[in-house]
Amino acid sequence: KTQTNNPELHTEPGDAVLLPRPYYAAFEFDVQAKAGATIVGVDTYSLNDHVGDSPEKYYPTVKGLEKAKREAEEKGLNPKVVLLCQPNNPLSVVYPKEVVEEVWNWTEAQGMHIVSDEIYGAGVFEPGVEHVGLGKIAAERGRRLGNRAHVVYALSKDFASSGLRVGTLYTENQPLLVSMNKLNDFCQISAHTQHALASILSDEKWVAEFLAEANLRLLDRYRSIAKVFHLCGMHVLPAESGLFCWVDMRDWLREDTWEAEKELYKEFQDEARVLMTPGFSMRTEAPGFFRCCFATYDDHFDEAVQRLMEFAASKGRLSA
Repeated sequence: KTQTNNPELHTEPGDAVLLPRPYYAAFEFDVQAKAGATIVGVDTYSLNDHVGDSPEKYYPTVKGLEKAKREAEEKGLNPKVVLLCQPNNPLSVVYPKEVVEEVWNWTEAQGMHIVSDEIYGAGVFEPGVEHVGLGKIAAERGRRLGNRAHVVYALSKDFASSGLRVGTLYTENQPLLVSMNKLNDFCQISAHTQHALASILSDEKWVAEFLAEANLRLLDRYRSIAKVFHLCGMHVLPAESGLFCWVDMRDWLREDTWEAEKELYKEFQDEARVLMTPGFSMRTEAPGFFRCCFATYDDHFDEAVQRLMEFAASKGRLSA
């Protein structure tokens, strides 16, 4: 077992972990509180001016990585790891193969580690979109990952089993494997859980059917909530995977500031009684973006939709 990310095993105070923005807020605890390293955000949105508000707007680029590396060095930090969350949380974007290859090639050229967090890798629901992880890229190249590329996964998301606290690390770095084996002395998975999961996951037919059905339901749910946000005058970034979507609510802000985003967040919480994650907590580059989780019970979802539409109507923003 491991955490769903492991930069703390590669870093020490004074090291920097480069992480494309926006990013899952809990990474800051893993990287900074636990390891003492420092996250340096990699700009994406503001550097991809050549595309509109599409998933491509958020793809990491060499330009963004170079900029983040310089910023880290100017702060006296040692850029050591690139943490790539793909498919992405909070964007629900699946990076194309060529984007992942470009990031990996760059980290190798810099002599840095890359940690690929692929926890949503089996949860791609958009037809025609494929998640290509580091392992598949390495296999296509006829090579191994090497000592500086590491892949993490867990059953929490795609298999709706967060309570089991089961995760995996694939690495060819022997010192890292020794460290992980030592950690297992304190956080082993119970024999009962291992036995149950071995039985379930060995049934390949069941696994394929389960994931196919889960992804169909996620696609249906995403399309439903996207229509609701559209009626409320909000733009939704086309989602391709995961349990949530990225919503552009900038037109709802009284002004283009983080304080205005905080006020809108409080309005949704106190008046609409709907909780969404503000972009500021995920270090996005501009105020007015929110992450909305839509994977919940049907009655909860229906109630949330009703509340959103009533709230929008009360603000005079609901389309006919």
